[in-house]
Amino acid sequence: MITLLRRLPLSAVLLLALLATPARARAAEPTPESTTVTQVGNPCPISSIQTSDGSTIEFKGRVVVLNFFGTWCGPCNTEMPRLEKDLWAPLKDEGVILVAVGREHSTPEVEKFKTQKGLTFPVAADPKRDTYKHFATQYIPRCVVVGRDGEIKFQSVGFEEKDFTTLVATVKRELAKAR
Repeated sequence: MITLLRRLPLSAVLLLALLATPARARAAEPTPESTTVTQVGNPCPISSIQTSDGSTIEFKGRVVVLNFFGTWCGPCNTEMPRLEKDLWAPLKDEGVILVAVGREHSTPEVEKFKTQKGLTFPVAADPKRDTYKHFATQYIPRCVVVGRDGEIKFQSVGFEEKDFTTLVATVKRELAKAR
């Protein structure tokens, strides 16, 4: 066997070694699901959030959408205008609260991003992941819908059209429930 291994190219030897390693011993890449701390039906782990303008938004009895984002994140930059146009603009007068939370961003950074993107909904800074850690350990964008009863009604990771459609439908359904 040793003689055979000496004759094989290094890449073949490495491939044999990898194949001989049990799957459980290989490091698995975390999935969005495995990094999510909360589940639909759970109570929301926070009851308020401080926005970049210094105001505090209380969640009790309100329909709240939290959007966790990064200014550098491509899918986040795709999602933001959709949140503005298809969620915030048509539903803000019906009572939805939408707050975009800048994971690992300072207040000046999220304010600059808000201005550059022409966003009108509130933003919050989360430079040390103090808010984000209650919902996940990694991956953005993330959206969380909290119902009037304080329970999580919907969550998504990444930006996909079908999830966005479900997000908007969930918000509308929650807004239609009696106060």
